[in-house]
Amino acid sequence: MLLLIIGNWMAAVDAHSQDAELLLGRSIYHKGTDASGSLIRAQLALTGQVFPATEFACVNCHGVDGEAGQEGEVSIPAINAPQLLARNSASSVLKVITQGLNNRQQAISPAMPRYTLSRAQGQALLRYLSILGSAEDLDPGVTDSEVHFATLLPLTGKLSARGQALQSTLATCIARVNRQGLIYGRKLVLDVIDYQSSPEQLVAASKRLLLAGRSFALLSGDVPEDNVKFYTFWEQTRTPVIAPLTFNPQPHAADSFFYFLPSWADQARALLDYWLDYRPQARRTLPKLIVVYDERINTTKLVTSALAQQIQRQHLPKSTISFISLAAKLGAGEQQELTNAEAIFFVAEADAIKTFIAQQPELSEKIWLGLLDMLGPNFAKLSRNSLWISPFLENHVGEQDVACAAVDFAVAGLKVAGKHLRQAHFLKALTQLESFAVKSMPAFKFDANQRVGARGGFISIWDATTLTFRQVNDWIMPLETEIKR
Repeated sequence: MLLLIIGNWMAAVDAHSQDAELLLGRSIYHKGTDASGSLIRAQLALTGQVFPATEFACVNCHGVDGEAGQEGEVSIPAINAPQLLARNSASSVLKVITQGLNNRQQAISPAMPRYTLSRAQGQALLRYLSILGSAEDLDPGVTDSEVHFATLLPLTGKLSARGQALQSTLATCIARVNRQGLIYGRKLVLDVIDYQSSPEQLVAASKRLLLAGRSFALLSGDVPEDNVKFYTFWEQTRTPVIAPLTFNPQPHAADSFFYFLPSWADQARALLDYWLDYRPQARRTLPKLIVVYDERINTTKLVTSALAQQIQRQHLPKSTISFISLAAKLGAGEQQELTNAEAIFFVAEADAIKTFIAQQPELSEKIWLGLLDMLGPNFAKLSRNSLWISPFLENHVGEQDVACAAVDFAVAGLKVAGKHLRQAHFLKALTQLESFAVKSMPAFKFDANQRVGARGGFISIWDATTLTFRQVNDWIMPLETEIKR
């Protein structure tokens, strides 16, 4: 059964919903944050250094169930419900946490940081410690009979058609999984949140979603490329985020993110490699490539940097590649470079480049290179001689394959994580999956240092005779090590 709660879905009252104080305490224990933006600090006893508590969350040493353990030569005491509050008063526990002092006013082990907590944060943490490790201690979105996932989609506004198509796909795939049988007695439930095609609403909806405490993980949401606030928010929460539909994965992604799609930069590098390898053999001169880019878009800066580095890996001189900004006025030097160029690599939005081309009609005779999903198929049809790259065999149809694969990936992780389901166990289980394949992509595997699954894409050309995009190769990955020519 699929549960869809749209718009003001959080007004609904669920029999399994947990009160705000308990959710706050759980977040502080497991993530070192209360999700409100209020910073919790951890001071190291030995050095006096102060760090965000997200770097020293309680769970890092005390574990998901608060059981006793050993870390090097340091003995870690049990702090779960039967062990801690049964023997200590609430005030004495808070004094240990915030001041590092026991009941006899003696300093405890310097291995434990001292935390700055507001009164409300302290009470919330105590509330959670009172159930830590017990049968009541369930992660957000988990009940005895259900696991709740959420997805953030543009169901209204200018992107509504895309969002509704993805909503339908996710609903169908989750219904299929539930028909096949329960996972440790639990069915999958999907909460669909409408962010109204607005980047600002996306962040606001994320905050409401987290504070509601109903979702175990995020599935394949539609994420605007440059929404850094969205990534920052979810990285801090350590909520599992599976296959966000973006070509702009963060360079140093948190271990709670699992990106399926290749970045714009990796697609561009693979396309550059392909062009260099398949230039006509008769050409013995060095290639000359001009990259036309829009410096106002953050994404394009990553792509242009990646292209410059790829030229070095190809062991070609720096003069092989030149860059022209759409924001700059062309001088005689730039005009000459365009005239001498063998190919033009476009890294910008289609409308901006159309204006540029209208002012430079001679460019129509050049070889065009570009990212098909950035510029769109209509733009690609303007050239008689072009190469394009995309992870999809047909533009945008493959997004639905990725969304359904995200469901299957999550299910595989749930099965490995076991009946006593925790987000921490789930994240670890996802990295233990040996190999995973999306319908139109090569198989990939995640690990502690690898959070982007696919690299590269399919190369295609626009065939003016058949009026179709024709695939010219199997999946191609970018060169990662320098070669000698």
